[in-house]
Amino acid sequence: MNKRIITIRQGKKKFQHHTRSSAHTRAVAKIFAKSLRGGSVVALSGELGAGKTVFAAGIVAGLGIKKIVTSPTFVLMMLYAIPKKNQKRFCATQLCHIDTYRLSHGKELVDVGVEEYLGNKDTITIIEWPDKIHNLLVPQTVYVRIEFE
Repeated sequence: MNKRIITIRQGKKKFQHHTRSSAHTRAVAKIFAKSLRGGSVVALSGELGAGKTVFAAGIVAGLGIKKIVTSPTFVLMMLYAIPKKNQKRFCATQLCHIDTYRLSHGKELVDVGVEEYLGNKDTITIIEWPDKIHNLLVPQTVYVRIEFE
């Protein structure tokens, strides 16, 4: 069963979407991507297998990036160039996809320079498993929780 509840929290606003498949989850994320701009940070949380990477792939597609997205669990971070034709629209030149699942603490990300990307006006950042680095998140972080229905 692929039914999920996606809760998006932006400041005081809260939105919920019910999806019935991975393709539907990806489509919701692709639409959500239209609201992102340089400096945006998206914190994706949910159980293992809930669809965080599927949601991230939808954001990537929504930004016009033509890459296959896999979770950067073992490399910690992946950078993707936003196509030149979309850079002005999103006020960003790159997307940084971070996965903290295997980290024991946030210092490991600081050591590889994550702070250079978080909230950077030229970068949109997606973080899977953000709880491990909550102290590094910027105030304007958008929280997305994906749960099995």
